[in-house]
Amino acid sequence: MLAYIESNKSDSYILNGTKNKPIIPNKKQIITLFFIEDTVVRQYSMCEISKEKLFIKVVLTKDELERDKYRYIYQ
Repeated sequence: MLAYIESNKSDSYILNGTKNKPIIPNKKQIITLFFIEDTVVRQYSMCEISKEKLFIKVVLTKDELERDKYRYIYQ
C-alpha cells in the first residue's frame, strides 16, 4: 500500500486504483499509515524506529475513508 503525502502534510491519498476511484487491496478493508518525523528518520535506523515505536500509527477503515473522500490530514 502506497500513499502520497505532500511535504506540507496538507494532502494525502491512496495510490492503488486511481485518485478518483481508490482501491483498498485487502479483505479487511482497512489501511494502516505510519507517520515518522524526518528528524527521527535521520537519527535512527528502521530497526530502531520499529523496536522503539518511534512513529505514529493510524488505522483507517473503508467507511472512514469514504466519509472523508479518501483524504486523511495528519497534523
